[in-house]
Amino acid sequence: MSKEEKRKEWNRYITTDGIFALDDDTRMLVYRTINDRWLPKGAEDLYVYMGLSIASNIGQFASVSTISSFVPLATGYGYLYGQVDPELLSDTDLGNPLILRYRFKRPVLRN
Repeated sequence: MSKEEKRKEWNRYITTDGIFALDDDTRMLVYRTINDRWLPKGAEDLYVYMGLSIASNIGQFASVSTISSFVPLATGYGYLYGQVDPELLSDTDLGNPLILRYRFKRPVLRN
């Protein structure tokens, strides 16, 4: 197979894009090429949606999963960082993109 054919074949399957440490005991797995049936209704660009799965390494909570249009780039100290597309300024120059930061809060266990 050529490189292009290999890439196309690879992209036919759900792929783990990365594993991020949210804190000492919590990991987040990021998946791409997720199944269309899991995407939000009315999703315009199917390629920007990622699957996220968050799990405790020490069993503090059951793993949770979601679909996100936010693409994670880095994590640290309980925060998840990502970047949005560059914005077009009024003088038609491209501006610095916004850095997004989300705080991970552990689910509350209920009896």
